[in-house]
Amino acid sequence: MSMYNDYFGLTENPFSIAPDPRYMYLSDQHREALAHLLYGIESEGGFVMLTGEVGTGKTTICRCLLEQIPENCNVAFIFNPKLTVEELLSTICDEFRIEYPAGTSSIKVFVDLLNTYLLDSYANNHKAVLIIDEAQNLSSDVLEQIRLLTNLETNQRKLLQIILLGQPELRDKLTRPELRQLSQRIIARHHLGPLDSHEVTAYVNHRLTVAGSRRPIFPTATLSQLYRLSGGIPRLINVLCDRALLGCYVEGKEKVDKSTLKKAAREVFGDAKEKKGASRQVALWSLFAVLSVAGAALFGAAYYQSGPQTAKTGKVAADGTNTNPAAPSSSAVEKKIPVEEPLKPVLSESQSAVGQGAKPSQIARSDISAKQNAPKTSNESDPPERMLKSPPPGSDNAIQAHGETPATEQKGKAVKQSKSPSPTAKLIWPADKPNLESESFAYKDLFDKWGASYAAGPSTPPCSQAEAQGLQCLSGKGGLDDLRKFNRPAILKLYDGQGREFYATLTALHEKQAEFLVASKQLVVSVDEVALHWMGDYTLLWQVPPGYQGLIKIGDQGPAVQWLQQQLSKLQGKNKWNKKDAIFDQTMENEVKKFQLSSGLQPDGMVGPQTLILLNTAVNSPSPLLYRDQKDD
Repeated sequence: MSMYNDYFGLTENPFSIAPDPRYMYLSDQHREALAHLLYGIESEGGFVMLTGEVGTGKTTICRCLLEQIPENCNVAFIFNPKLTVEELLSTICDEFRIEYPAGTSSIKVFVDLLNTYLLDSYANNHKAVLIIDEAQNLSSDVLEQIRLLTNLETNQRKLLQIILLGQPELRDKLTRPELRQLSQRIIARHHLGPLDSHEVTAYVNHRLTVAGSRRPIFPTATLSQLYRLSGGIPRLINVLCDRALLGCYVEGKEKVDKSTLKKAAREVFGDAKEKKGASRQVALWSLFAVLSVAGAALFGAAYYQSGPQTAKTGKVAADGTNTNPAAPSSSAVEKKIPVEEPLKPVLSESQSAVGQGAKPSQIARSDISAKQNAPKTSNESDPPERMLKSPPPGSDNAIQAHGETPATEQKGKAVKQSKSPSPTAKLIWPADKPNLESESFAYKDLFDKWGASYAAGPSTPPCSQAEAQGLQCLSGKGGLDDLRKFNRPAILKLYDGQGREFYATLTALHEKQAEFLVASKQLVVSVDEVALHWMGDYTLLWQVPPGYQGLIKIGDQGPAVQWLQQQLSKLQGKNKWNKKDAIFDQTMENEVKKFQLSSGLQPDGMVGPQTLILLNTAVNSPSPLLYRDQKDD
């Protein structure tokens, strides 16, 4: 237990580097990575590959996968793959609890025993999954043997599903000619990159919430500095935050300020970053000096060879005539003052980052143009800052229920607002109203967005009132990326500067701004302001399909299943199903899995609230939205 836990009101250390699935923050790319792994397990064989830089969360995703793996799957997990072929096969047998004679070193014996085990598992409707972590350390011989294991199959499917987790070197290794057969058998692959600045904010707040925090500890400015120092790598974020919280505890501070975080970075990195920055500056100035001297020397040589009157215009004979027919007359040349063509400036770091993913808003247009016209240099080794994600596309034609036009209907304004400077409004509860009334106000504002009626008071809970009007509540913890994905107005549980909670209704979400109804009055704030007051708790409403009684799964039938097949037909643009007595069969389940995978959901084939919300959006069902597709604006 960390020394600072009691000081900040935490139940446990929020920034441990142990791969605890409870602390797994599912950004869009992490959610997609998990979906790929789950899809691989459900598929009929082949390899699934997940790669990423050190510390991006590969192992944590794998732990999360193990918690969701079906009961009929037997898993062999290898985390130290620096093995010979014989050692690998014996380790696989050990993991699957396959007995073999002591001292066995024959590859054939191991493979035969493994084949028998896999056939028995298949006969008992069990799957066998082999997961190899740090797979970039596998030798070519071992990788080839792993490929041969996928030849163990029946007429219907492969008997062994293999998942490879590794650093980017694994991708490079699989491009070798001798491994092309293995590469061709990879049915799904995903690469994890660093978190962007918004995801870093959500990541930190998520971990603090899981650890029991009830108030913001990292201000916006500190989180921005944390993103720059960590480069968006989760493991570095954990180490820096842990040291910063310890520093706050020692110094008796309530929040982590920039100076405390900077001290933490010096303890973690030493002077490496400062030395790196200084050496880069020295290199740039040295290059500029060399180019300046070289340019001056070239000009001097040209000036000396052509004479003071004729630099750039041709030679003039002794009698004053111009020997270059294309040059101006002698009188014009004699009056012309030679001007040295200026040297092209050495590109700054921000200029050289254009085209590599740096934010264009941070660089002048002239710098962008200069970089685009300049050849790439080979010494651009520093990783560029990642582009901020644009909001995912929403519905083009959706309208608000009961004919009311949603706030996001004002096309063009949303995009203009997102490009304008961030507003300076503060996300606070009005001082003239009790905080206890905030939840009632928030539900009224949310119900109004849906054209539904809401009666304040303790008689009927808000979600029960919603159900009576064909709606349901969905509550959860997440980040703004989750709310962008659901694309529905939501009630956010917020905290003021003194740690007191209040509620407000998020009605519109742009790239850099968010619109709220606070006590029924509109307020536009920056996304960074939201991060200061929100710990991830939200509640939203969604439209319930007819006859919906809960999770829709294999074997179900009735109005809800009939509605589902109609929506899937709309999504595909054809009448694939048109049955009155619809049954949720294997074909429909496969279509649901495809939709879930493409939407960043776990492709389990079961239709619950999240799948229904995204399906409603995809087919343009009437619903109030947080944003609209920018192509409409």
